[in-house]
Amino acid sequence: RVTAFNAAGDSQPSGQISVRPLSPTTLSPQGNITNSNPDYTFDAIQGATGYSIYLWNYSTSSGTASAWYTPTQAGCPSGTGTCTIPQTSALSIGSYSWQARSKNTFAASPWSSPLLFSFITATPPPAPTLVSPQGTGITASPVYTFNAVLGATGYNIYLWDYATNAGTVSAWYTPSQAGCPSGTGTCSISTGLPTSIGGYAWHARARNIYGASPWSTPMSFSVGVATAPSAPVPISPQGNGISPTPNYTFNAVPEATSYNVYLWDYTTNTGTISAWFTATQAGCGDGTGTCTIPQTTPLAVGNYAWQVKGRNAIGSSPWSNALNFNVQ
Repeated sequence: RVTAFNAAGDSQPSGQISVRPLSPTTLSPQGNITNSNPDYTFDAIQGATGYSIYLWNYSTSSGTASAWYTPTQAGCPSGTGTCTIPQTSALSIGSYSWQARSKNTFAASPWSSPLLFSFITATPPPAPTLVSPQGTGITASPVYTFNAVLGATGYNIYLWDYATNAGTVSAWYTPSQAGCPSGTGTCSISTGLPTSIGGYAWHARARNIYGASPWSTPMSFSVGVATAPSAPVPISPQGNGISPTPNYTFNAVPEATSYNVYLWDYTTNTGTISAWFTATQAGCGDGTGTCTIPQTTPLAVGNYAWQVKGRNAIGSSPWSNALNFNVQ
């Protein structure tokens, strides 16, 4: 109401206008918390006669409004400073958002802007569960997708290259960068880690303020390869007068990531299989030209035959045609 006055006296009060209070400004909780019964704090509103909290549970897709608390019950009877409303029942591990509102004798305010928080345990998170890529014919720039981990503050990827027998770890990505800020649903990371034709395995892990999870169970995929490689074509050794420690050379197979050699000894009627050599170790990491696998122990004088095969993430080739040679 408004009253006017002058030297002659005061006017009658004006008509009444009812005004509802402002929405409180929410303060905490926000982010990751480890207390299952947090206190909800917010700025007091002058003239408010009560406050209430609305809590949304992302796990159940449901929300609940608290009872009304007087300013005295909320610890802000003067209408200044901060007010506090407790969480009266223990929260389950999960993601939440909350809002506050005030009321006076006329009406209730709108709900405030929400704050997001996740209740987590005070330990590192579990490993993520992988979704894709998996299988054959994958693009050379795959997007790595996995299930989000509640409370995680970051994720990264470990990529193993079967061709080089070497692995690379990506940078850490925040949940927002991975498209899963609420800690639910699926996350996706385009790491930019280099891939070429061949076979790979990948893992993911999560971290929070308490540490990093173990690496996930791996998932395998191949880039541009849908079948096992064809048999290599052997080149040498062949014929007589061969060194006791020959190098086995053969044409590279583009789809192969590793090779090994089968050697038959006609004198003893026995065969031996070498260890697997990656394409890089064999000198043909790009899948072109010739590959070489050394004979690591000297051969006795005699007659021999040898074959070679390749493999990739899909499987192994047949053995190649055999070449015969004689060590003198």
